[in-house]
Amino acid sequence: MPLTRYKISQDGQFFEGRIELPLSVGTKGGAFETNPSYINTHSILGFPTSVELAQIMASVGLAQNLAAIRALSVEGIQRGHMNLHAKNVAIQAGVPSENVTEVVEFMKMRNQINTKAAQLYMKSKDLFKMNQTRSKTQQRELSSFYVEIKKDSLLPEPLLLTILLDCKTGSHQQKAFHLAIEKGAKLTNEEASLLKYLIGKDYDWIASFLSLMQSIAYTKRVPVKKDMVLSQCRFKLLTILANVLTTHLLQFDGEATTGFVRVLVSNLDRWQTDKSKKTQDQAYSEIRSCIPEA
Repeated sequence: MPLTRYKISQDGQFFEGRIELPLSVGTKGGAFETNPSYINTHSILGFPTSVELAQIMASVGLAQNLAAIRALSVEGIQRGHMNLHAKNVAIQAGVPSENVTEVVEFMKMRNQINTKAAQLYMKSKDLFKMNQTRSKTQQRELSSFYVEIKKDSLLPEPLLLTILLDCKTGSHQQKAFHLAIEKGAKLTNEEASLLKYLIGKDYDWIASFLSLMQSIAYTKRVPVKKDMVLSQCRFKLLTILANVLTTHLLQFDGEATTGFVRVLVSNLDRWQTDKSKKTQDQAYSEIRSCIPEA
């Protein structure tokens, strides 16, 4: 005799489940008299009798069994559990409900499901929103570019860089891409091809080039605080990525890339003299207009 049984009702209107299991349940004496959590829970349930409480427990067990069967037939217990775990971690990290789904996808892509990863994503998103205009196109899920360089003799701790992008991708405008340069990065075939096309360098090349730049100094070395070292490395990493990306784009379309860089530099110069929101929005629109549809 199976523990649970399921069937469609005769009129076809309901899906019925049944569970049978022995339960020894009491609502008087013992821990009920001393444990506040038991007393409060019993009150929330409406002070059920022992029989009613046993029925409630069986109902919960039946619901959990059905959820497990569904997970086995759809995505598997482990994957379903990890999705739920990632969602709980995102909520625990203080992620707003409207951003939970994209944060979960970001953590799963990185294979790092923890509050630090969730907060890093939200910090990057807040920075993105602070410098962009509020438009309907920016309400869709953002693409991400993540870099993690492992700790070594020149880095006091791992160097992390997360960039969020509102990409214009032609027929794929509603699709988000999550690219990453790190050891053991989890990328789809499409994302791996896109990363190779844009950057063309792997983790080892980026890490070794950054290490080379760190070993170069124009003045006598003096003790530097850890946060300052990480900031310096982050600027150098951005410089490396910007140069590699620009080089690849020049090979693809030299004229368009040159024009885009000129507009970008011109607007950066404008920001230095006028940092008003209106100037930033105008510069953003002008820069975006130089990006061709894919």
